[in-house]
Amino acid sequence: MVGSQFDAADKKTFVESIQHTVGASYSVNINEITQDWNYILEQYSSGKLTTTEFIEKESGVINRGNSIKN
Repeated sequence: MVGSQFDAADKKTFVESIQHTVGASYSVNINEITQDWNYILEQYSSGKLTTTEFIEKESGVINRGNSIKN
């Protein structure tokens, strides 16, 4: 399913992670939310945020997105 470049442990992790996905409802502000999400992800990826800070900030973006009424 995910190709031969991944070993068995990678494949197992990938498949198990699917059980933890969160649906994202459509929002008229999806571009803004996506930009915010990507900015925070970039900050985390570059080591500027701890894992705890990343989760707190991304949770805020998710909660803000889920509270928007279309």
